[in-house]
Amino acid sequence: MLLIEIRDPNRKDNVTFQKKYTFDPDNMPNRFKLIGSGYGGGVVDSKVYKDLQHPNRILKVVKVFSMNDSYIKFLDLIKNHQDNPFFPRIYGYKIHEEEGDTSLKYDNLMYDHFTVYAFMEKLIPMHKFDDSMIRQALQNIGIDYDGPLTDSFDLRRLFDSVVDRSMVSTHSLIPKFQEAMDLLEPLFRKYGNDMHIDNLMMRLTKYGPQIVIIDPCRPEE
Repeated sequence: MLLIEIRDPNRKDNVTFQKKYTFDPDNMPNRFKLIGSGYGGGVVDSKVYKDLQHPNRILKVVKVFSMNDSYIKFLDLIKNHQDNPFFPRIYGYKIHEEEGDTSLKYDNLMYDHFTVYAFMEKLIPMHKFDDSMIRQALQNIGIDYDGPLTDSFDLRRLFDSVVDRSMVSTHSLIPKFQEAMDLLEPLFRKYGNDMHIDNLMMRLTKYGPQIVIIDPCRPEE
């Protein structure tokens, strides 16, 4: 059952979800090529597909337990703040409530689930850059980080508390990054921080690689 479909009426480059596509994550049309997958909170899975018709875009498919999940709230936030360069460009998304025998099992209980399909810009993973370039990109937004870049959760400690996040924001001299942190603060407080290195990506600009926040909070528990 389709619960919601959102496209930005101000964008001329929206992607239409063609009705003939069911977007079944296990049986995708030839238009899409799987390029990545993972697990949110170790429980719900996500898949990323390259859109072969639009090489600079991806289709992200994420399973969540409810409409209150942090990822849906993040999409709701960024669609209203597409002028902020620290958020990914989003071209449209839809949410399906899965029917039939498609429940997710967690903590020995079965839950109904929802699947989110989001067309977004294709960004570059951190591991494609050398360490010095990653640290420079972090420093450019006021984050002086000298910890390991292979430890997925070491960077996250800088954002663990309200005080920590305030210090990072205050230390930054970039107003749009400060704005992004302010906008995310209610989500951090409700869902918890998940700003580890794998939830940051890079966008190439004429000034060099720039960090983009792609999934800042923990899944709903």
